[in-house]
Amino acid sequence: MQQNKRDFNKSLFLRAYETIRKAILDLEIPPNYHLREIELTEKLNMSRTPIREALQELKQEGLVVKIEGKYYVNILSLQEIKEIWELAEGVEGMAAYLAAEAANEKDLELMRQTLKEMEAAIEKEDIDRWAKADIEYHH
Repeated sequence: MQQNKRDFNKSLFLRAYETIRKAILDLEIPPNYHLREIELTEKLNMSRTPIREALQELKQEGLVVKIEGKYYVNILSLQEIKEIWELAEGVEGMAAYLAAEAANEKDLELMRQTLKEMEAAIEKEDIDRWAKADIEYHH
């Protein structure tokens, strides 16, 4: 039971982290924007704990800064954003490799189905559908 709770909490953290990170990198959340926990909890429909953990991780990456106890989107140059994307691609590639190595056939089939869903979303230019499939794939 305890393991399930940890997995669920990790899943919420990953969803918060990936959603906020993508919004920052896609400039949906502009530089210097004050990231209010209450606003993010309402938007992502989750408690403050995974939001806090996600903001802390984004701070470690340099996408977010904490000034006087408040989180703000860091002001990055286009070159810095490009470098972060390139680094993330490498890390995500390694994570995918390790996950695939540890996966059973059921897991691999779910991954294949999710990738097909992502491809279909791209063909239809449905970003919401793609984002949902992307989050599912990373879970």
